[in-house]
Amino acid sequence: KGEFIREWISITEAGRYGFDRKGISDMCHKKERVNSINRYLWKFADGNKTIKPYVNTTIVPIICFDLEGNLIKEYNSIVNAANELGIQTGAITTCCQGKRGRVKQYKFKYKNGR
Repeated sequence: KGEFIREWISITEAGRYGFDRKGISDMCHKKERVNSINRYLWKFADGNKTIKPYVNTTIVPIICFDLEGNLIKEYNSIVNAANELGIQTGAITTCCQGKRGRVKQYKFKYKNGR
């Protein structure tokens, strides 16, 4: 949820309490595909005790368009669109994030304009 719980003096110290040190390091260094570690969000201490809550973008509503921008269909999740259209979820996600212009003959956007 992004609520502060505890500050550790090091990743190694957190690992002594059973947390995944490599995972924490990857998340703190903002490696791709690392969303949470041991059901927690992690970041390097910077004096700011808040962190942006994780939102699983594969379960947010999306809109599918053809290449001319005509509405094809609204989906309640990226997973549902991927399954119906035979497209990988990651490709749809990067399109919704604006990092990719299209996927096959489709364009996608988050319904709420994220």
